Order: sequence, then structure tokens, then C-alpha cells
Amino acid sequence: MRILLTGASGFTGLHFGQLAKQHRHEVVDCPVDLTDASAVKRAIECTGPCDALVHLAAISFVGHADESAFYGVNTVGTTNLLKAFDALPASARPRKLLLASSANVYGNCLQSPISENQPTAPVNHYAASKLAMEQMAQAYADRLPIVIPRPFNYTGPGQATSFLVPKLVDHFARRAPVIELGNLHVEREFNDVRMVCEAYLRLLDHGESGQIYNVCTGTVFSLQQ
Repeated sequence: MRILLTGASGFTGLHFGQLAKQHRHEVVDCPVDLTDASAVKRAIECTGPCDALVHLAAISFVGHADESAFYGVNTVGTTNLLKAFDALPASARPRKLLLASSANVYGNCLQSPISENQPTAPVNHYAASKLAMEQMAQAYADRLPIVIPRPFNYTGPGQATSFLVPKLVDHFARRAPVIELGNLHVEREFNDVRMVCEAYLRLLDHGESGQIYNVCTGTVFSLQQ
């Protein structure tokens, strides 16, 4: 399979690219500025036909300083990408386009476990931009074979220290006497990035176009634990 990958140099992208190559797929990096619609169109045209798109490029840190950037990259940038594929002849379009969203779109949900039918209620700009991306993707669902995974919280080697588990590891490695964590009673899944990448790879083969898939285990831990 020839896979076009956005966000290939990011935390998840590095792991996904490695896994896909282990499964003997060809991975084509697409390091384009998603906010530049013309550049995106040129990049897609120059890449040549691909069997699949795995779209991982995004601003994912909830505390990112520039709130407007969430929408510029995550929502408008993804729309630029879909628009570029929609402009291609039908024979040149991928047979599957995987757009990574997030379980953050469910907000502070008290329901557990959470199914794909749970109403969305984003409470931050990251989640709102991802939900807006999903909604914009629906405009192309009748022409492009789109699959949207919503991964729950995950971590692993190479994740930035602004995220919880790497932050804990970094403080331990530096023998820092104090660490600030906020609310310790919040429950989260702590899955492995490699499990998430495996799910993405399987969705390219088995995911049904137009469907949303939670990527999770159903097992949660409080930060106190």
C-alpha cells in the first residue's frame, strides 16, 4: 500500500511511519503548510496516486498559546487537504482517507465507557477544532472514502514533556523536588501510541467509509493512581 502521511515528523507520525514500513507499506511524507491551500493542492498533485491518506498533522497540545491556530491548522488545513483530493480525477483518489480526530470532542463526559454515539460537547479550542474538522469532512463524505478515528489519551516514547507522562518522567530524571499536576482526580486512559498506530493501520483496510471509530481500551486511571 502506498500511504501519504501528513505529520510524519510528529510524535504519532514517527511511530505510524515506522509501523507501516514494518508492514512493508510505502510511506510518502507530505510536509506541506496546511494553511496554504495552493501549496496543499500542488503537493497533492505532485505526490502522485496513493492508496491511502493518513492525516496526523495537527496542533494537539490543549494549552497551545495561539488559540486561532487550532482552527487554522486542524479545521481549515484539513479542509484544504480534502479540497485538493476532491479536485483529483476519481481514478487518482485514495481508496481510504483517515483523518485523526480526538476523544476530546466528548468533553467532560460522566458516561463510562463512552460509545461513538455519545453526544459531543467540546470544552476547549483543540476539541472544538477537531469536531469542526469532522463536520467539514462530512461535506466530502459522498465523494471521498473518509474514516475518522477518535483516539483516547495515549502516550509513548518521543512525546513532548508538555504532556503528562513525559512530564512525570522528565521530573523524575531531573530529580526535581516539586511537580505541579492540577486536579489529580481526573480519569484518563493511558494507552500506548503504538497501539493507536496499529488501529489506524487496520482501519485503512477494515474501516467503513463515513464511519467514526473510538480508539480505546475502556480502562481508565485517575492521575492520583
